[in-house]
Amino acid sequence: MPGWWLRRVGRAGAKAPGRPVTRPARGVLLAALLLFLALSVGVHHPVRAYTPTPGPMIQVVPGTEPQISVRAGPGVDYPVVGLLLVGEKAPALGRTPGGNWILILYPSAPEGVGWVFFRYVQVINGPLPVVTPPPTPTEVIPTPETDPSVVAFFMEYGDRFLGKQTVLCKDTPAFIANRIGV
Repeated sequence: MPGWWLRRVGRAGAKAPGRPVTRPARGVLLAALLLFLALSVGVHHPVRAYTPTPGPMIQVVPGTEPQISVRAGPGVDYPVVGLLLVGEKAPALGRTPGGNWILILYPSAPEGVGWVFFRYVQVINGPLPVVTPPPTPTEVIPTPETDPSVVAFFMEYGDRFLGKQTVLCKDTPAFIANRIGV
């Protein structure tokens, strides 16, 4: 019965002389308005797209390893917070005064940023501003005889009062291989 709706609209919307439009006619008008609005929502009105100009980026260049370390600070004394694979890009935010380390946007790091060594990356889209690097971390290297409460005190003291990241190491103090990542 394809015409039942039209017949109903015709009867409900008909106005008898001296009688106001009945309530079903208002309901039909409301339904028609809602149908029109529902169908017009999907209409696409073209808007000029905003394309931001890309800022400085780094791209990992091929080397002896398939990935490079992203560190919490500019140096091997800082812990590794992630990795970048050869060919990956990341927004570059700055460089150390000597230019050896580059600060990048790295969302999965605790601070949202990380540092990469300049020889493993290529800078794209311009020079980088010089930024102040964070302080070097304080190492706490307990021995089997060290009281755990002393270790906890020094870890908190370094973080809170010295403003330095404190790293708990489980190795030999001042052993040079610890410094070069062996």
